Amino acid sequence: MIRGIYCRTNVDKYKGVATFPKLDMIPRIGETVEVSIDLHSYYQDKKLPTRMQVVDVTHTSNGIIVELWFKDVDVKAAELNGVNLFQ
Repeated sequence: MIRGIYCRTNVDKYKGVATFPKLDMIPRIGETVEVSIDLHSYYQDKKLPTRMQVVDVTHTSNGIIVELWFKDVDVKAAELNGVNLFQ
């Protein structure tokens, strides 16, 4: 029985804001998760990607933890626009 699917990331710019929607299905590694639709403009205004890639899925007794990271193409696009995603 799945208790819940929780998304997390170690990217400081995304911490402290409930950015990802509640998921109904367990995403697989390599798939993409979009930020909540009501936060799209918030992240676009800050020139941050509105999607992140699933890099790890951990099954625990309390639920499933989905680890997210930037997609390579979004990192390159940000660099071309003069945005450092890692500061």
